[in-house]
Amino acid sequence: MTDATHTTHTQTQLKTLRYKRGALKTQLTLFQKYLNGLDKSQLTETDKQNLKLRTTKIESIYDNFQNIQIEIELINVEEDVDPLPEDCERESFANLYFELLGLASAILSNDKQDIQSDISTDSAVLPQSLPNLHKVHVKLPTISLPTFDGSFTLWREFFDAFTDNQFTDF
Repeated sequence: MTDATHTTHTQTQLKTLRYKRGALKTQLTLFQKYLNGLDKSQLTETDKQNLKLRTTKIESIYDNFQNIQIEIELINVEEDVDPLPEDCERESFANLYFELLGLASAILSNDKQDIQSDISTDSAVLPQSLPNLHKVHVKLPTISLPTFDGSFTLWREFFDAFTDNQFTDF
């Protein structure tokens, strides 16, 4: 294969991979628009099921994105291209992906917590034999920790403060 043919093939392959990556980013953006348009205060049963299905579908795109991204980066390494723009793509996708999944998970878990709190406050539902489930607040003693100002001559004294018995008994 000549250099010109190799370059054309590589450019075509990169274009295809970037298109596939763009399609995955589009799916993520559509999921983001769906979440932003969702009335989180009044989820219907259909909304909950729809969100669960969309979340399950979106979970599968992360691995696909990673595989495509690795292929793009490998081609760039072979072609001696600056990897920074591709790293930015990976980082921005991952940040948005996990932010959206976290939001979807929080929406669904908040809904479950609302249901559980409704059940737990209804005394007719809870049997009297259950143990009393109150939160216990414990006040731990305050300990003063030494501070270190960065001085080389005071390092040993600072270090020794953590090796004496008051800090190693835990």
